[in-house]
Amino acid sequence: MTLSVRRTFIVLVVTSFPATILAWPFGAGSCAAGVAAVGGSHLTRANITQGTLEEGGFQVSCNSNLLVPGEITIIDVGKKNTLVLEGGTFKGFLFRLGGSTSSVSTIDSLSVATSDTSGDVQISQDYCINVEKVGGITHTSNSEKARISTILNMAEPDEGMFLDVTVVVLNAGPEYSPFPSGVSEYYYSRYLITASGVRNPNTLAPISPDSAAPITLAPHDSPAPIMSGPPVSIAPIMSVPPYTVAPIAPPSPTSMPALTVPTYSPAVTMVPSTVRPFTSSGMTTWNDDILMVIACVFGAWFL
Repeated sequence: MTLSVRRTFIVLVVTSFPATILAWPFGAGSCAAGVAAVGGSHLTRANITQGTLEEGGFQVSCNSNLLVPGEITIIDVGKKNTLVLEGGTFKGFLFRLGGSTSSVSTIDSLSVATSDTSGDVQISQDYCINVEKVGGITHTSNSEKARISTILNMAEPDEGMFLDVTVVVLNAGPEYSPFPSGVSEYYYSRYLITASGVRNPNTLAPISPDSAAPITLAPHDSPAPIMSGPPVSIAPIMSVPPYTVAPIAPPSPTSMPALTVPTYSPAVTMVPSTVRPFTSSGMTTWNDDILMVIACVFGAWFL
C-alpha cells in the first residue's frame, strides 16, 4: 500500500510543472512580439536579472550605426544591411522583425550573412517563420558568444517596423525543481526600423510558368449594343430680338450772343482856311496879292 502511494506522488510531481522546450539550447523557443523570447525556467529561477540590452552592456548596430530604442533607423529598400550584436558574452539570442501592417511581409527580411563562418546563426524557422509569419534569426547552440551578425534586407518599403532583440546570458540551475532555484539573466530591447525607397524588382522572387495561373480574357467578338431609348428632344434656344441702337443726334449749334463793337468816330473840327481857294474865277485876286508882296519886298529894300 505504501509503495503504491509513492508511485502516485512521483507522477504528480513530474506532471505538475511545465516542461522546458527542448529546442531552446538550439534556438529561441518563442517568437512573440513586444516581449523577451524567454520562458520556462528562465522565468522561475530564484535569482532573475533582466533589463534592456543597453542596461546589460550590449548594443545593436546597423551598418555601424548604433540603434537606440525609440528612435527610427532608416534603411534603403533592396539593400543588404548588416546587423551586429555585441558588448559581452552571451549564450542565446533572437532577432525578430515584424511589419507595421499585415500587408508587408518580413519573412525573408532576415538572413544569415554569407561571410559568417561561426555557425552560430540560423533562421528561426519553427517559431518566427512558421508560427508568427515574420522574419527571425536565432542561435544554433548555447555555447558562449561575443559577437554575431545577420543581414537585413527589405524588398518593399514600410514605416515603423519593430525589431525585437533578446539576449540570454545565463540560465543555470536544476531544470526540474518544485522550488525556485538557480540564476537567470536575459535582456530585451525593441527598435524602430523604416525601409524607405522604391520597391526593387530584382529582389522579387521569380514566378514559375507552371505555378502561374492562366489569364482568361473575355471574348470581344462583337461590340456591346448601344443602349436604345426614346429620342431626346432638345428644347430650342430662346430667340432674342435684335438689339437696335438709336442713332446719336448731332449736337445743336450753340447760339452765341452778338458782340457789339463800339464804333469809334473821332470828332473832326474843320478849321476854316485863311487861304483863299484857288479858282479859275479868282485869278485876279491872286495876282493882286502877288503884286502886293513884291511891292512890299522892294519897298523895304529901298528903304
